[in-house]
Amino acid sequence: RLLFWAVVMGFVGTWLSLIHYAALGRDGRGAPRLVAAATFFYLVSDALVLLLLVLCAKGWNIVRRKLGVWTRVQVAACVCTYFFAAVAAYGRPARTRSNV
Repeated sequence: RLLFWAVVMGFVGTWLSLIHYAALGRDGRGAPRLVAAATFFYLVSDALVLLLLVLCAKGWNIVRRKLGVWTRVQVAACVCTYFFAAVAAYGRPARTRSNV
C-alpha cells in the first residue's frame, strides 16, 4: 500500500507540473501555486518511498506483523528528519546574483 500511495503522489505531482508548464507556455506566467503543490506531492512521495525502504530494512514486510516501540520511534525519526530537511531545502529560495 505504501508503494501504491507513493506512486499516486508522484503521479499527482507530475500532473500538476504538467498543468503549470502548459499554462507557462500559453501565457508566459504559469501557475506558481501549482508548482508549490507539485513540489509538496513530490516530497510526500519521496518520504513514502523512504518509509517503505526503512520498513523493509527493519524486516517489517518480510517476517514481522508489528514493529517494536523503539523501532517505530527510529523509523518515525528517520522519516520526519528527511521530510523536514527536504522541506527546508525546497522552501528556501535560491539566492542568485544577477548583473543584468
